[in-house]
Amino acid sequence: MFTRYRLAGAVVLACASLGIIPFAAPGIAAPPGNRTAEPIITCAENGTVTWSGSGLGEQPSKVEWTAATEFTDCTGPTVDRGEPYPVSMDEAGTEVASCDGKVNVHQGTGTITWSDGSTSRISSKSAGNQSKSKGSGPATFPITIDSGTYAGHTASDDNTVITEQSCPGVTEASLTGTFTVY
Repeated sequence: MFTRYRLAGAVVLACASLGIIPFAAPGIAAPPGNRTAEPIITCAENGTVTWSGSGLGEQPSKVEWTAATEFTDCTGPTVDRGEPYPVSMDEAGTEVASCDGKVNVHQGTGTITWSDGSTSRISSKSAGNQSKSKGSGPATFPITIDSGTYAGHTASDDNTVITEQSCPGVTEASLTGTFTVY
């Protein structure tokens, strides 16, 4: 019998004799990249995105953007334990976008500031997960927390972009949605 099978059997027998279910917490043994677990923090978000230069045009083109977001009403097990939760996020990057249609490439970097004053460096990179109609539309941006508080975790920035400006030439829009850390 292989050693790993004997060891697994010993663990099951030991747990059974103690009245413990050996597989009650599979997330503990999950590899760091596995984010199938429940969210640890969920917050409401409000912010602003701006596009540089002449803004969003009629045809897809590469445009620089910046976004400033504030978080409120954060909930989740991490918050319940009194651990840090996000207060704000500042990002900058580029995307290939137009007034109407899919955003083909979106990438950026930034900083999250947490409730205890600590910070994290973040990055986002996605393709085809947002679409616009007259500059507005829903979006989902996957985020990786690269360093600082919650380094190694992932997050999802799910928001709706709404602009009052006419297209082409949109240079600013509001962001409203949900920010989730896993």
